[in-house]
Amino acid sequence: MGAILMPTFIKLFSKAVQSFSVHKSVPRLIIHSFSKSGIEQFKSSISKPKKQNIEQLKNLNKMPKKIIIFNIVARII
Repeated sequence: MGAILMPTFIKLFSKAVQSFSVHKSVPRLIIHSFSKSGIEQFKSSISKPKKQNIEQLKNLNKMPKKIIIFNIVARII
């Protein structure tokens, strides 16, 4: 599920960083996120993953074993 939502989160967080550089305050950023323009930015951030990326998720045998091991170790820590 996380892999499917990744493109949306990347766009959303990049826009949040840009808004933070304008507002320079986390509380103001939160208030802006609930304003009309903040909701518009959220809607424009939603995107579907590419078909080829979803197909790559089906072929887990081709994924390098080191990546899986490092991911497991990182989650444990």
